Amino acid sequence: MRNMFTVLCLMFSLQSMAAEKLMATITSDVDGNVCKFYLETKEDGTADGVRVFMTDEFGAVVSDDFHLAERVMAEGITIIEQQGREAVRLEVENFSVETGGTIVMNYLYNGITGSRRNTKLKMFRKGADFFLTDLMNAPVNRLYVYGNRIRIVGLVGIRDVVASFSSSFLKR
Repeated sequence: MRNMFTVLCLMFSLQSMAAEKLMATITSDVDGNVCKFYLETKEDGTADGVRVFMTDEFGAVVSDDFHLAERVMAEGITIIEQQGREAVRLEVENFSVETGGTIVMNYLYNGITGSRRNTKLKMFRKGADFFLTDLMNAPVNRLYVYGNRIRIVGLVGIRDVVASFSSSFLKR
């Protein structure tokens, strides 16, 4: 019994050393959903995986998914699926769990033609913390998704994903 208690204490203390950091909040002009992108790290500070937490315009949870870093690095993950299609995928290039790398948001530009576009960001580790920047090294903590609308047809995809930085984000 005493050994079981020791094992449980050890497990909980190791879990408490791991961390979760909000990297970016994603909103759009398409709907009122808010998507929060977290990086979860292990006790040694290396990336363990990503958590994608989405709520609707009323604050109700739409999804809360965790993806191991190995899976993201190997095959990428679908963040948003609409009508059976991958609307937004997260992929990585030259990524290491120790130092970070390039994050690629691959999105459906036009569902009629099937064309896709990318927005690239950099995630890097400095000391014990990870940071998100654009390719010009400007800090990023907000992404805004603009819908691609065609007259008469309506919404057909995503026109653009714009990265920005908000200092009020840091106070959360």
